[in-house]
Amino acid sequence: MACGTISPMSARALCLFLLLGLAPTAPQQNQSAPKPQRPPAEATQPEDSPNNPATPAKLLKWQYDATLKDIDRLVTLTAEIRKDVEKAGENVLPVSTLKKLEEVERLSRKIRGRIKQ
Repeated sequence: MACGTISPMSARALCLFLLLGLAPTAPQQNQSAPKPQRPPAEATQPEDSPNNPATPAKLLKWQYDATLKDIDRLVTLTAEIRKDVEKAGENVLPVSTLKKLEEVERLSRKIRGRIKQ
């Protein structure tokens, strides 16, 4: 046999060796572990969430309840602000009162936006 030639038997053995050598890696790449399927987003959210209304009526009910809750908080804050201002006198206003006023503004914008929908 010459140095530069390969016998047919050696060629088959080389091909078989290469196929067997590469064969174990090919299925591993194609057969990766199955990815866990995530449940649909609707199943993971609570039923009373505004992002998961089963019907438009439930969404309206949630918005109504949230608006009433925000209005109750608004009434409570305004009563607290009135007491704080009466206590403070003419020239001084506590920082906590300013924070309450900012929350009143935030709540009123939130309520207005919800009602406009």
